[in-house]
Amino acid sequence: MIVFLMLQSCGFGRAIRYALPNVDDLRVFSADTVHRSEKPFTFFERSYKPLPPSIEWVPEKFAKKYYSVEEFLIETGTTSFLVVREDSIIYENYFNDYFIDHPQIIFSITKAMVTSLVGIAIDEGYLNGTQHKVAEFFPEFAKDERRDITLEHLLQMTSGLNRDDYHNPLKLTGTYYSNDLVSAMKKVKLKHEPGSYFAYKSIDTQILGYCLEQAVGKRISQYLKEKLWDPMGMEYNGYMTVDSDKGSARMYGGMAACARDLAKFGRLYLNNGMWEGKQLIPEAWVTKSSTIQQDGGWWGYSTGWWFNDSFVNENLYSQSDFFAVGFSGQILYVNPFSNIIIIRQGRGKNGVNWMDLSTRLAERLNKCSPMDETPIDEKSIVGIYQSKKGAKVKLVNRKDKEGFRLSGIKIGGQFKTVSLEREAPQSLVNQKKQKRVILETVAGKVVGFYLDNFRRKATYFERLDEKPEAFEIDYKNANLESVE
Repeated sequence: MIVFLMLQSCGFGRAIRYALPNVDDLRVFSADTVHRSEKPFTFFERSYKPLPPSIEWVPEKFAKKYYSVEEFLIETGTTSFLVVREDSIIYENYFNDYFIDHPQIIFSITKAMVTSLVGIAIDEGYLNGTQHKVAEFFPEFAKDERRDITLEHLLQMTSGLNRDDYHNPLKLTGTYYSNDLVSAMKKVKLKHEPGSYFAYKSIDTQILGYCLEQAVGKRISQYLKEKLWDPMGMEYNGYMTVDSDKGSARMYGGMAACARDLAKFGRLYLNNGMWEGKQLIPEAWVTKSSTIQQDGGWWGYSTGWWFNDSFVNENLYSQSDFFAVGFSGQILYVNPFSNIIIIRQGRGKNGVNWMDLSTRLAERLNKCSPMDETPIDEKSIVGIYQSKKGAKVKLVNRKDKEGFRLSGIKIGGQFKTVSLEREAPQSLVNQKKQKRVILETVAGKVVGFYLDNFRRKATYFERLDEKPEAFEIDYKNANLESVE
């Protein structure tokens, strides 16, 4: 009985009752309503045309399995799929008993909305920039090492707090179903020095949103309506679920919205924060959110938005598209280069990498032909590479099977050789060791690579003219790169 009561108090009781989070969780939780705009904005609607054949942009194993794009979307649990280009809806469909006016939980896409409001609050003077100390709003933090955490750390997921979503699924579930989020925020402990380590943590955005509410003196739903929902002419009500009646909002992942209104939020970022002649979000904030950061935390994430960390078909810092992503395959994809916005909502990923798929579809629509991946001279991958610090590593073909081996990086205090498999046209990966090589190419030949560990700034290695056969790494004396 005692155990049961403990589970009830921290949210696991509801977790047991309702199982995994669901896009229909408005039926589970109380919510603050963000009322639709009285002056709705509508996209242009062109006469219906089907999307390109699935074989031209859907991964082959799915394209061969399903007869049409619609069958693929239905069978992979998709509830809405919307494609907007140059303010025109070029494809829109709803499946599996969902409809155009059916708001669904968007999970962590909520984070991008919350961070946008933080940018607005800073511009309005409610917050003293991103270096504003969190301890001002959480006196408990001032009593220990958490005193050094800033809003920037929360925005970049580098707070160092001990709540990594991917390594604490039970705690995350408990937080999702919690009826006392404020206590959860106050109790979370520090694991890493703030600013030193990226780890995706929903608690960071929850704390960020709480600081925002305290600074502006309004509930997040009210500030959202005033600053974004009304000005953007949202057609439907949005909802922000709360932990209890009149309690704290789930600012890390509790927003519910319809597909067309999500696309409007994407349009705002596509247009650098400008909406019909009015700057809703500072342009510098949008740039910070939509451009891969070369300093600070991990390159693949910034202020609630993600950069394509798996489908790499161009040099790393040449990428222009970006995403807001939510649990179970919720996607808000923005591609400023081709002026395309893609929304996918659904019940689970169902084996599909929806970020990759969105990128592939946008590329297919932009080129008006089947996707043409730039061929890379495989021989130019093999070689010796050197970092700015003078550390050398060796990248060679594997002898046992297809793939490559990278020698000379430090893992767990020892210098080791890591096997790599092809992940995408310009990336090789070892998921278990959390190591990725992102190739840098010129005219199809490899001139260097970024060594990515999914946690800190990627390290660049330039290709040397030395031949691998004539170079052996001296593990005892070489100045090797320490990439934990």
